[in-house]
Amino acid sequence: MKKKTLATLLTLTMLTTAAVPVFAAGEAGNSTTLTYTVASDYQVVIPPDVPLSSENGTGDVTFQINNALIEFGKELNVSISESTNYADGKFHLSDGHENTIEYTIKKDGTDVAISTSFLTVKSGNTTGSAKLDFKTAEDAVITAAGDYTDKLTFNVATANSTN
Repeated sequence: MKKKTLATLLTLTMLTTAAVPVFAAGEAGNSTTLTYTVASDYQVVIPPDVPLSSENGTGDVTFQINNALIEFGKELNVSISESTNYADGKFHLSDGHENTIEYTIKKDGTDVAISTSFLTVKSGNTTGSAKLDFKTAEDAVITAAGDYTDKLTFNVATANSTN
């Protein structure tokens, strides 16, 4: 029993005399910096196809940005980056042979061009949408029946906010 008491006293003595002050690495002081990083995140809904009416050559689709977390002072932009049948500054549908039909893309009645943003969401906003209207040229001369297509590729990118 005496050995047990002696061992306990010796352990307590070692613990109390071996205490060493602890300081943060770097600057001496009593502060620390907390950092919490929130990564940019968003969901862009790009419709997989645009069916055009065989009666009047028109169609429309809506593009959406959802759940956007964008860095302060930035904006998220969606634009058309490429068209398979783009020529002479115009969009074209092709039957895969030599036949093409010119068409336009408009947002709120204004032409949409390649590399020009048609949907923008600024930091602080979490959603946005844009309806694009597609229409074949009224003076189109169609010389062959068949399916006419074009493939559009879109660019989604953040940039410094313009406002």
